[in-house]
Amino acid sequence: MKKQYAVIKELVDHHGNKKRAAIKLGIPIRQLNIRIRQYQEKGKAAFIHGNYGRKPVNCLSTEINNKIVTLYQTKYQDFNFMHFTQFLNEFEGINVYYSTVYQLLSQAEVDSP
Repeated sequence: MKKQYAVIKELVDHHGNKKRAAIKLGIPIRQLNIRIRQYQEKGKAAFIHGNYGRKPVNCLSTEINNKIVTLYQTKYQDFNFMHFTQFLNEFEGINVYYSTVYQLLSQAEVDSP
């Protein structure tokens, strides 16, 4: 995005060649015109992604992550990760994928039996 901002800023400020700028950025002229309009309306903020700084929707909270690790270490320590994931989904009401459980427990340096 820095490159796109710099090229479009230079193009607008110095009335450069749109075709050359489009080739430099690897985008069609139509898309370049849209980005120029966005730059003129919002400035540098037009080049920042709309979800920047937001937490992903599918991200688990730290509290749930800690609960999963604690449950495994205290209540389900003899289970393998797959079986533990099934018990989390059925009995604990925590719906997570195996890959999530595996990643959390691996980060906590817990090995599957």
